[in-house]
Amino acid sequence: MKLKIADAGRRELPASTVHRILCEEVPMYPMDRIQQKHARQIDLLENLTAVIQDYPNPACIRDETGKFIFCNTLFHESFLTQDQSAEKWLLSQRDFCELISVTEMEAYRNEHTHLNLVEDVFIQNRFWTISVQSFLNGHRNIILWQFYDAAHVRHKDSYNQKTIVSDDIRNIIRRMSDDSSVSSYVNDVFYLYSTGISHNAIARILNISISTSKKHASLICDYFSVSNKDELIILLYNKKFIYYLYEKAMCIINTR
Repeated sequence: MKLKIADAGRRELPASTVHRILCEEVPMYPMDRIQQKHARQIDLLENLTAVIQDYPNPACIRDETGKFIFCNTLFHESFLTQDQSAEKWLLSQRDFCELISVTEMEAYRNEHTHLNLVEDVFIQNRFWTISVQSFLNGHRNIILWQFYDAAHVRHKDSYNQKTIVSDDIRNIIRRMSDDSSVSSYVNDVFYLYSTGISHNAIARILNISISTSKKHASLICDYFSVSNKDELIILLYNKKFIYYLYEKAMCIINTR
């Protein structure tokens, strides 16, 4: 099949070529933008799922209704039996269920003043520290849980795991430190902001203004070529930077 184009000097073009030309010239309509936004939401969840699947600790993702969207392999191996769902497992942990529910609500409201941590939870004959982070996936929130051996969190000096920071991350942090447009607090803002802490909390912890925290966060996102906190955190997860990040953030909090 061939189509005729009026301004093509009566030259006939294949239909596939016409379709390509028309597609390139048609402006983006609202529905296109909605589809793009939906695709980004899917990408966020897929990226987060892919990252925590290979994470060296138990981790899971829940939605606002309390449904477990995804649990990584270590979560299954550490807590679940073959015939037990994650929802049933959580209900069987009464004290933990209550603590984690309160922490999730704080994460949703973004009112936390420290890292969202539930500490010293005894599950499967071990003490755990659980970090709770909220991500905005479209108009809905999702929650990421990560389980850390409490002994490793508390006694960092005896924790022998070697933290490797990639050269590109080190270079970005170094360039941020040398940027004359920001204060000497920029690295501290980076470590706290990247663990999900709010600007109100960062301002209180570092004794700076909220506007200064926001200014530094905007510059941090520019340096890492991301548009918001969620994208920054996922990028740092992909870079295997999370152990070092949490260690630095908790050190900042504990020394102030």
